[in-house]
Amino acid sequence: MMGNVDEEGKNLVKATEICLHAGIRACKPGEFFRTIGTVIEETAHSLGYRVVPAFLGHGIGHYFHGPPDIFHFRRNSIFYWRE
Repeated sequence: MMGNVDEEGKNLVKATEICLHAGIRACKPGEFFRTIGTVIEETAHSLGYRVVPAFLGHGIGHYFHGPPDIFHFRRNSIFYWRE
């Protein structure tokens, strides 16, 4: 963070980092993508925040912002991680 960031801003950044790491921990072979979104959304709610469904995570394979789309909220997706 740069400049004078108020306590609310610092708390939001910290909550975002906690959600990020919770989502990363949910990634494993055979796990459904929907688990990631569920974990992130539940973590955000437990910290007093909500997720914004208009935004999503993405892959960085052959090109930036490529597939797969990773939603950070509860969603019924049938896709899963492969090794």
